[in-house]
Amino acid sequence: MLRTVLTGLSGVVLLTACSGGDPAPVVTTTTVTAPASSLASVPVETTPRTKVFDHVAMERSVKQILTESYKVSDVAEVTCPADLEVKDGRIFDCEASVGGAPKRVPITVKGTDGNYEVGAPVK
Repeated sequence: MLRTVLTGLSGVVLLTACSGGDPAPVVTTTTVTAPASSLASVPVETTPRTKVFDHVAMERSVKQILTESYKVSDVAEVTCPADLEVKDGRIFDCEASVGGAPKRVPITVKGTDGNYEVGAPVK
C-alpha cells in the first residue's frame, strides 16, 4: 500500500512567559502518515482512515529541532513510538541520546492535522 508522508517543519517557536522558573519554549512541527490518493480505477473507501504519525520522519524532525532550535549538541539518535494515532492533546515522549546519555523529549499533539510541540529534553 502506498503511503504519502506529509511532513512540514514549521519552525514556529511558541513563547512562554518570561519568568526565571519557566521551561524553555517549545517548537511546533507536523509529521503525519496518511493514506495515498485512490486511483480512478480503484474503488474508493468511504470509511475515514485513522491518521498515525510517521515515526521515522518524526525522529528526524525532533533531532533537527533539538540541534537547531534548542542548540543541543551531541544528539546521536532519537527514537519515537511507532504507529501512534494523531489525537489532539495526546502527550508522549521520544527518547534522544545526548552525549551518550538518554534524555526524554516531551511531545504534545496540537490538533488533528499532525501538528505537535517538541519540548526541551529532560532527564
